[in-house]
Parts: sequence; C-alpha cells; structure tokens
Amino acid sequence: MTSYHFAKKELIVSGHMDLAHLIDTATAVLILLNDEVEQGDITLDEAKDRARK
Repeated sequence: MTSYHFAKKELIVSGHMDLAHLIDTATAVLILLNDEVEQGDITLDEAKDRARK
C-alpha cells in the first residue's frame, strides 16, 4: 500500500470517528434538553433554540 493510500484510509477512518463523536454528543445534548422540557424547566421553543446553538 502506498503512503498516499494509507493516509487516505486513515483520514477516512478519522473522519468517521469524528462524525460518530459529534452524533453521540448531539444526542446527549438533545436528551438533556428533552428532560428539561419534560420537567417543565424550559419550554419546547427554548429547547429548540438551545439545540440550534
């Protein structure tokens, strides 16, 4: 395998890992916001605004 192909493969793997971490983090934030809405601490609109930021 050439160094180009190795580097390309490593970048793709790294990108997939970064994407997976972003999804995990976003999911955790949305769950917390949903919990706050269900507890009545914030409104659904406030949660949507926070999720967009």
